[in-house]
Amino acid sequence: MAERRQTERVFYQIPIQVQGVDHQGKPFSEQTTTIEVNRDGARIGLKNTPRLGAELRISNLATRFSALFRVIVQCPQSYGSVPEWGVALSQPLPALMGDFWGIAFEELKAPVETHIAAPLLCRSCGRKELATISEPEYSILLQHFALPRVCAICHHVTEWEPCPAVGSKTGPAIPAPDRPTEQRPSSAPPEPEQPQRRLARRVAVRVPIQVRTADGRSEQTVSHDISRTGLSFTTNLDLGAGEAIDVIVGYGIASSPATQRAWVVWKRPPGAGVSAMAGVRFATAEDVEAPPLEPEGALAG
Repeated sequence: MAERRQTERVFYQIPIQVQGVDHQGKPFSEQTTTIEVNRDGARIGLKNTPRLGAELRISNLATRFSALFRVIVQCPQSYGSVPEWGVALSQPLPALMGDFWGIAFEELKAPVETHIAAPLLCRSCGRKELATISEPEYSILLQHFALPRVCAICHHVTEWEPCPAVGSKTGPAIPAPDRPTEQRPSSAPPEPEQPQRRLARRVAVRVPIQVRTADGRSEQTVSHDISRTGLSFTTNLDLGAGEAIDVIVGYGIASSPATQRAWVVWKRPPGAGVSAMAGVRFATAEDVEAPPLEPEGALAG
């Protein structure tokens, strides 16, 4: 496959039909969804077991486009109930199929740690774009859950809304980088989470963050998704479920980001081709003990 410039990856469910030959040489056809996509590849769940290096024909059931992808890795951890696989395009797509996933991807002009990226949906025509947005635009997205942008299809300024993350079912909610949060001693864990806090919709927004532990360790990384109550992120820190940490959302790009106390509610260990991930729940002024832990791989929020 000809080398192409990298694009953002985003957690996004797209209905697909996968056809190929399994590890026993038997043909199969399976309808499933993507877990994570970028312009040239995806992470998908499959009940069938393909061979590593084999080609699969994947059809996007929404755009009706079909293309050949090569199986490059079996993911050691799954977000769902079936094994998951990493696939990459076998060859560049023709111009007509450039938006194979139904999302227009921007080329990366800077490292992911230096900007905010969000999949946005035009409310007028339904066009989807994975766009780089500024910190002021992020604040507008927070306040109004819509962002005015020029649409290449509508040819004028329209309202764009953030796309939900995988598994999100409720209304949009995004924490602001500069939202103040009352600081509490690290020894005061939050009270059990109330059911309504779990209803916050997760949106697939990548925001630079800094994580700080009680013993002085720190790391700069990016969120994978965010909700009003928490976020998930890749990490190289040895974090434990139930551990209290501080998170700065918008680190390095927001004008005055606030430090927020959070609690690690799940941790997924690293594997071949997959980084370790953690999900945290933001603390509130009323918190007195840690929230219940969640299964590994569950997304925050």
